[in-house]
Amino acid sequence: MKGVELGPRPWGDRGPAVAFAGDVDAASRREIGEVLGGWDPGLFPGGEVEVSVLIGGASNRNFVVRTPQVKYALRIANAQSERFAVNREAAVQAQREGAAGGLAPEAIAVRLPEGHVLSAFVEGTTLGPEHLRDREVLALVGATLRELHAVPSSLPAYSPFDDIRLWARLARSDGSEVPEDHDELLRSVWQIEELVEGAGLPTVFCHNDTYPPNFILSGSRLQLVDWDYSGRGWACFELGSFCATADLDRELREALLRSYDPSTDEAQRATVELMEFVAAMREATWAVMATPILRGTTTPASGEDFYENHLNTYLHFARKRAAAPNFQELIDAAAGRRKSRSW
Repeated sequence: MKGVELGPRPWGDRGPAVAFAGDVDAASRREIGEVLGGWDPGLFPGGEVEVSVLIGGASNRNFVVRTPQVKYALRIANAQSERFAVNREAAVQAQREGAAGGLAPEAIAVRLPEGHVLSAFVEGTTLGPEHLRDREVLALVGATLRELHAVPSSLPAYSPFDDIRLWARLARSDGSEVPEDHDELLRSVWQIEELVEGAGLPTVFCHNDTYPPNFILSGSRLQLVDWDYSGRGWACFELGSFCATADLDRELREALLRSYDPSTDEAQRATVELMEFVAAMREATWAVMATPILRGTTTPASGEDFYENHLNTYLHFARKRAAAPNFQELIDAAAGRRKSRSW
């Protein structure tokens, strides 16, 4: 790693020195040194620890931490967990349960209640646009989610509607600029919430943030990172969220659903489409609330314009879906079968 600068010795004479790449700012250096110093120096064998920025993530800061013998990913959690609707203890539990099933990187060391996590580094490729039109990759996504949803878990319940409700309230109380039609769009969200709650759908172990860059293709397997929103949730939201954030067309959505469950029926298909709208509203409402707080403090993969682009992309998606001629037909179809739904 070029351009490193020596930082603190968090373990004194008991452990290695830490060097930082030039892309790690001074405030982060101090915090990283303090966090690393709270963990066993034996986790960092082989000599000097080198730290550099890991691009990605929107509300947390991520870093690569390596020595000549080991390589880790370090997540420094945002301190405003309640504002971002993150249960740090549940997120750690979820990552550990996911790792036990081969679906997440191992959590090597954790600091709670803050939520800082040192994880095994997953060598691979994050899912990008070139992967999202590949039916084999989509089949792997479907199979991975099906595998995840079968993992037993005692995680707390999760609802995307609660996130939207919280972030809408915070945005207004903060005086953030809210789109003029936001309340109108939210009325459709609450209509879908009533439908889903009334259907009595079973809940399963869900990641709940199935944004494609949170999937890492490593060999022939996918692993999921960023478990902040994990909980016992609805499979239809998990699938709808991926479809929305991957911008899948009808044929590709069908390929994903068939790989997840070959017996997918019309009610399930309609519910997933409605959950795409809900997922878009969740992303847009998060962006309205978060942009004034996070811009300039984190390093998303798509650069400084991430937050504005995120809002515009998902607000446009939600508006288009709400205005579609078949929107009410989807609601009727999703409500048409209320007994014996497996998801």
